[in-house]
Amino acid sequence: MGDPKHAKTVRSKNKQSPQTTRQEAAAAGPALPGQECRTDPHESWNEAEEWAWGEICAGRIADFNKRDGLAEPLDPNEPDGWDDGAKKRRLRPAFLEAVLLHEPWRSAVSWQGVRIAGALFSEELDLAHARLERQLWLDECRVA
Repeated sequence: MGDPKHAKTVRSKNKQSPQTTRQEAAAAGPALPGQECRTDPHESWNEAEEWAWGEICAGRIADFNKRDGLAEPLDPNEPDGWDDGAKKRRLRPAFLEAVLLHEPWRSAVSWQGVRIAGALFSEELDLAHARLERQLWLDECRVA
């Protein structure tokens, strides 16, 4: 039989692997109705992206207008009010790509899909050849 110390070390290394497999991500799956998100945001995401992910993952609309308590949503055709310097509404294309196309986030998106309202995209988003497993819904968002 092999060296038990070696076998224990191998098992320990496998348990500590930072790479999440598709099966592990699918096991976590989307939050059930009324539950909060069970999949952590990526460490590179900004504050707006982390907030949006929590809403999306829990099956809610990530509505920046409601979050900010606005009586009327900002007009995507007008620049006023969108960028206050704090970047509270700014989402990057890399965030949407991760949520829509990469594990573990893709498997954690509920059946309602990715629904975002009132976000500011400062860069163009190109998903022309992406295969989406869930719907992408962007409402009253601005691309600057």
